[in-house]
Amino acid sequence: MEKTEILENITKSVNERLKISIIITYISVLIIYNWDILFYLFFENSSASTRILEIKENYSDVYYQRILICLAISILLIVIFTALNTLLNLGLKWFYRKDKETKSEIENFEKITQLSE
Repeated sequence: MEKTEILENITKSVNERLKISIIITYISVLIIYNWDILFYLFFENSSASTRILEIKENYSDVYYQRILICLAISILLIVIFTALNTLLNLGLKWFYRKDKETKSEIENFEKITQLSE
């Protein structure tokens, strides 16, 4: 494979993973943020037309706010979790490096003690 093909494959993979996480996060936040509408829509005992009219009357003027707020919250969550993931990976790499240094020091000490005997 050429370098450009490898780079394109990596770019496609990253884009697909980001799209999926953004979509799942957005849908989750949308459901949680709009729980009152969903609860009324699915669990109210009135007819479907009455429920739809009620939702239109109460929520038609703020529908764009509910969509944009959910989008902002999902983007913020993705940024926060990405930052936390990066910090966690850096911390784990530091501990792994310290563990390797400690193991090499122990191995060196064991070699010295074996040679001195």
